[in-house]
Amino acid sequence: MKTNTHPAILDSGSASTCPAGGSFSGLWANDDFDFMGDAPDGARAEYVFDAPAGTTVTRWIYNRWMGKELTDSWSLYAKYAATPSDVVLDTCHVPGDGDPCSRGVAGFNQAGERTVTGIATNQLTFGFTCVNPTFECGTGSTTIHRIWAALYASTVQLTESTAPAISPGPSGPLLETGRNHRGTETVTFGATDATGIRTTLVHLDPVGGAPETIRGSNVHPCDYTFKVPCSDVGSSTIEVDTRGVPDGQYDVILAAADATYGQNGNLSFNEGRQTAARITVDNVPETTPGGGQGAAAPAPLEAAPTTSAPVSAPIRGAAPSRRTKPRLRIVHSGYRRGRVRFAGRLERDAAKALRVELSSRVGGNTVRATRSLAPAGTGTFRAALRLPRSLMDARRVTLAVRFPGDPLHLPRTIRRTIRLAK
Repeated sequence: MKTNTHPAILDSGSASTCPAGGSFSGLWANDDFDFMGDAPDGARAEYVFDAPAGTTVTRWIYNRWMGKELTDSWSLYAKYAATPSDVVLDTCHVPGDGDPCSRGVAGFNQAGERTVTGIATNQLTFGFTCVNPTFECGTGSTTIHRIWAALYASTVQLTESTAPAISPGPSGPLLETGRNHRGTETVTFGATDATGIRTTLVHLDPVGGAPETIRGSNVHPCDYTFKVPCSDVGSSTIEVDTRGVPDGQYDVILAAADATYGQNGNLSFNEGRQTAARITVDNVPETTPGGGQGAAAPAPLEAAPTTSAPVSAPIRGAAPSRRTKPRLRIVHSGYRRGRVRFAGRLERDAAKALRVELSSRVGGNTVRATRSLAPAGTGTFRAALRLPRSLMDARRVTLAVRFPGDPLHLPRTIRRTIRLAK
């Protein structure tokens, strides 16, 4: 904000280009050559920067040339507001013989730059004021200025500690509960902050696991030549590809980052977050025994087992968009004459390696027995495993056939509960 209390006495203006060129350019003020007389007490010309609400100025880099001549009745300053009184960063005093004093250099030059850190203020001021209650302050002739201040460049660092708020509230298909989510879905929400919103983001955090990476974001336009560089966001629609995470339960975390996000490598930005929903991601539908998705299981060929639905454990870090779960089926399972018998099929292009496990609770402990199994060239497999002595006293056992995965296929496990006929 520019203030000139006596425009007939004091001249002030601003350059149309940045950085400024010439001695009196940028934001500048001086005594007017056309005025013949002195300036009254309190006459001032200055430029004031007020920090936006909720922010604090913590660093000021400015390039200047400021000075006075013959009279010391002018108060010259670059200062910041503080309690109990303002703190003057730059000034000079005319010596007794009336020689000029100055700070910085005439014209935009690196030698005129100053950096001030370690401050916490809501206002910066650059300019001069006549402070002479008894007499007036002298002004220049047609060729010599008595007082001048030119601000060629200024960079202000603002700091705030309040995180952005998610508002208005979120909506969209990604937040729907009571169903499985797959493919690309959207969510829409808004956000507000004292410096505006630079980025809106969506995280998918696995329930009970480590926080996930960002799964979708929008970057919003900002202009850092303004005090408030970014605007609030009323509506931001973000696409999230759920195929980038393993199947399972996730918390949908909505986030908004303020104007400091990504500026000059800054990693200490404010981010507001809101947990919007808990969803289930299921991009690879289960395959039931004996057929494709949703097909009924065929009747067992031997003693009827008590079966459970096939279980496929979610695999962390997998990329379902590149790897798929292979077709693995058990078409027969049962117990007869001390042996657990089963047969099935693994699709032919999957690596031929299976892991078989028999397990049961015996005497309060879980007992397991495992072995490897290689399907035939056609992908079929059949086995009759002798029941280990450790499981002889069990009433039922769980048969688990596991395909460990390969570069083209995700791991897959199918389980059967088999009642032991005694």
